[in-house]
Amino acid sequence: MPHIPPEGIVRQDMESYGLSRMDQPDRPDQPDRPDRPDQPGRPDQLDRRIPLRVLLVEQTTSDGSLLHRLLTRTGAPEFDLVHVQQLEEALCCLRYQPVDVILLDLLLPDGEGLDLVREVYQQAPDIPIVVLSHQEDESLATQAIQVGAQDYLVQEHLNNDSLVHVLLCSVERHRMQRQLQRYSREVQVGESRFRNLITRNADGIVVVDAEGVVRFVNPAAEALFGHTAEALQGELFGFPVLLGESTEIDIVRRSGEPDAPVIAELRVVETEWEGKCAYLISLRDITARKRTEETLRETEQFVLAILNSIDAHIAVIDERGIIVAANDFWIQFAQEHGDPAIEHTGVGVNLFEVCQRAFQESSRILDGMTSVLQGKTEAFELNYPFYEPDKEERWFRIQVYPMVRSVPRRIVVVHSEVTEARKLVKAEAELEANAARIRGQEREIRGLLQLSSASLGGEVTASMFGTMPLQKSAPHVFEELLQHYERIMEQAVEQRAYKVDYSLSEDLRVIAERLGFLKASPRDVVEIHSQVLQTKSKRSNPLKAQAYTEEGRLMVLELMGYLASYYRSQSLGMTRTLLHKWQNERPSVEQEK
Repeated sequence: MPHIPPEGIVRQDMESYGLSRMDQPDRPDQPDRPDRPDQPGRPDQLDRRIPLRVLLVEQTTSDGSLLHRLLTRTGAPEFDLVHVQQLEEALCCLRYQPVDVILLDLLLPDGEGLDLVREVYQQAPDIPIVVLSHQEDESLATQAIQVGAQDYLVQEHLNNDSLVHVLLCSVERHRMQRQLQRYSREVQVGESRFRNLITRNADGIVVVDAEGVVRFVNPAAEALFGHTAEALQGELFGFPVLLGESTEIDIVRRSGEPDAPVIAELRVVETEWEGKCAYLISLRDITARKRTEETLRETEQFVLAILNSIDAHIAVIDERGIIVAANDFWIQFAQEHGDPAIEHTGVGVNLFEVCQRAFQESSRILDGMTSVLQGKTEAFELNYPFYEPDKEERWFRIQVYPMVRSVPRRIVVVHSEVTEARKLVKAEAELEANAARIRGQEREIRGLLQLSSASLGGEVTASMFGTMPLQKSAPHVFEELLQHYERIMEQAVEQRAYKVDYSLSEDLRVIAERLGFLKASPRDVVEIHSQVLQTKSKRSNPLKAQAYTEEGRLMVLELMGYLASYYRSQSLGMTRTLLHKWQNERPSVEQEK
């Protein structure tokens, strides 16, 4: 038994490591803990009235630990829980505090893997160790048991009932195994007591001699094999007997037995039987566990098949940020964008850590994922750009949703490209803007047509005073003016687009003088402008049609100004001529008088 220092020294050493006993629910006064020979503080028979002292070695804090939540639930049997986060703290605790069972995480800040099991077992060989893992690995489970662990648990498959069952069974089985080893070394222990112990054991017990012949079978083993002890004794065992190893065997029952074959976990220790060297074989029925594991695998494969049928990059993330599943599109995208070996975005990678050192938008994505994982928001969505050298900008959308009824909590991350969708939205907006411009151009053209068709008087009166529309009075000339005006409008748009210099004003002045010579009215100018604008708009794309409209407004105003100037100059010339003629005729009139 290790030396236990005075309480003050113990408390000081424990506090230096930050160790403390977790708060427990209020319980009635507990009976004193009597000592047992192989472990202080607990009798040989497991007393359910005394809380089971559990040392939980897990780097997760107590607030975030699933195991802590499961073990501190109210109900019998109760547990007295000590939670530490490092191997060094656990070894210190084992030196100074009595413990009934150890729950050991294989991933700690100061150690990992089977080396943790070896160190803890070396420090406390008389305390059962239950290994905790975040992934299902039968090879690792076998190796852990070989180096001293009692059982192996996968955290994602845990619930309250299974955890309590494993802890109690591990303590009971470890106690039984230690007793069996002690009994096998102690010649004084009678064989009747030994037989009675293994006969009542819940696991199947088979004793074989050095030649592999069955010498003893308990009732649980009879049930596993589907044969009586008399039928089995004297026969070869028929399975490999390997000391220090845990193996699985398939037991084919005789015809007609239900649930055949049975899958059993086999463990072997040396013993003595009837004064001779023998092997004690314990057989545990793990058929239900294997079927559950197979069902889980089939369910995971089914879910993954569904995910692979969805045209999006999808991954499932656990509460630590580990990617536990990813569909083919997720993997393909990662391989095509800088992660060909799936080292940074594949299954088993911590996506939270990747986001902490990734691109600019990753911090927002990380905040969104943790918010959904913690239940603060129902979902998260973000569109972000992705840039590649010498390539056009691409846009992606990330959506995060919680997995329903998932324990522990998980989230589903859906990643998809939305570049084309954004282009469609932008194109729709441009089409709507172009449609609005076209509607404005059509309104303007209709207004010009109405203005040009407005009657200034009857056709007879208009003909008498020279106000007949030019299109009717001189159609050939009108057509020439249309073509000339159309060329000027085309040059105006080119001058605007290509910054060239055309003599537009001079060309408009020529048209104005020709219109004035033909005694054209403003209605003729509007008619020429509206017909040319309508023709150009129909033949051009929306942007160019808008340019024709804007340049045409300036042209028609300038043309009107030149025409008005022409008429004003003609009017002044006629006034001077009449005044000159009147002044010349006035002396003659006076002489006649």
